[in-house]
Amino acid sequence: FEKKQEERDKSQKKKDVLVKARNLLDNSPEEVEWMPKINRMKILCGLLVLIMCAGIILVLLVPVFHADEMKAYYQDFIHHDILNTAHIVDRNGQDIYNGDYADSKLTRLATFHLIGDDYDSIPTSVLAELYANASEGNLFQGYQSQSEEIRLTIDLDLQEAAYEALVDGGYAGTVFVADYQTGEILCMVSTPSVDVKETSDNVQEGAYLNKALQTYAPGSTFKAISVACLLEKGIDPDELGSYYCDGKDGHISCTQRHGRVNLKQALYKSCNCAISYYVEKYLTADDLDQFVRSLGILDADLIAGMTINEGTIDSSDDLAWTADGQSKTLMSPVGLASFYAALANDGVYQQFSLIQGQQTTADALISQSTVDYLKEALTTGMRVWYRSPIDCRSFGKTGTAELDSGKSHAWFACCLDDEEAPSYVIVTMLEKAGSSSKAMNLAADLINDHILTKEASS
Repeated sequence: FEKKQEERDKSQKKKDVLVKARNLLDNSPEEVEWMPKINRMKILCGLLVLIMCAGIILVLLVPVFHADEMKAYYQDFIHHDILNTAHIVDRNGQDIYNGDYADSKLTRLATFHLIGDDYDSIPTSVLAELYANASEGNLFQGYQSQSEEIRLTIDLDLQEAAYEALVDGGYAGTVFVADYQTGEILCMVSTPSVDVKETSDNVQEGAYLNKALQTYAPGSTFKAISVACLLEKGIDPDELGSYYCDGKDGHISCTQRHGRVNLKQALYKSCNCAISYYVEKYLTADDLDQFVRSLGILDADLIAGMTINEGTIDSSDDLAWTADGQSKTLMSPVGLASFYAALANDGVYQQFSLIQGQQTTADALISQSTVDYLKEALTTGMRVWYRSPIDCRSFGKTGTAELDSGKSHAWFACCLDDEEAPSYVIVTMLEKAGSSSKAMNLAADLINDHILTKEASS
């Protein structure tokens, strides 16, 4: 047994020796020499992969821990790019802004509230809107520089003429002109203004406000809306009878004794006592408030792509005074223009726009019968009561909005209603200027000397 075991052990040893020899033959010396190096390379590659993964994680974490700094840098880059690349022209292709503000001081002053400045001081300006829209993206979405020309609906010549008219008269106020058929805004100027290329040490109070978008008591220009409410409620004006105005009725007073007037005469003669009488007799405070709100003329979206100040109305305290455009009624010049534009456009308000090609809406505000009644009254008023200073057929209404300080805002709203004239609605508002005749005369000069003259020459 022991001899057999020894033989088996010797045999196993021989096999082991043969296996080792075979292994040595299978692996050349060169391969044996490289094996430690391959192992080291594996270790190195593993370390590199770990370093790359750590780097990626670090890059992803940077925006988390430095989000505010990166966002500020991103927005600052966009802001400077817009200021350097924006190209804004008027409806006729005249440069208003081309990577820098206009060389003409008059152009800069007349268009300040439309174009804006480096500091986005005017939130509704074109530059501020461009910046706001571009900033809606984020770092991962990226930013694409805007190189396309932006063509406004503004007529730069008319814009500058309106600015000069306001400044020459010493007025703080606004002139708003739009095409009531297309909704395109041709002029929206406000004073006082700011020259963006000069220091801001002597900026006048209210210079950063676009007064076309601010809200004010509309005064007697609102009476047309009060009469529209009566008519839209189904009240027959022929059955209202007449009213005798002796200059005062309770707390409501007129600037003169208008004598006996019917509703139409009360409107174009601007009789406070008669208008408040008819409204108080046939309407409730809710009737008037709901009607005015339903028109949309107090809304913030009267200009496409822009948010303006919303108007307000509350007749609950004093329905009579509200009917005359006083009390708590506040409306922007753009809001008032939207109502008169609808009158001129067969009761349909075509949303105003400042940039050519913008998508706009059209809304029917009042019936054709109401339109016809108001246009006849307001046309008669222009011809007979105001002895119209405008050199074409038009209809409109003046307004003197009384303030607690004893001063008054001067208003004038009108529409050109002549085949030889463009289809424009014009609203002028002069802060604390007193008599509404100032607003009417300023508008008349602008219409006669610039709008009608340009239309005739074209």
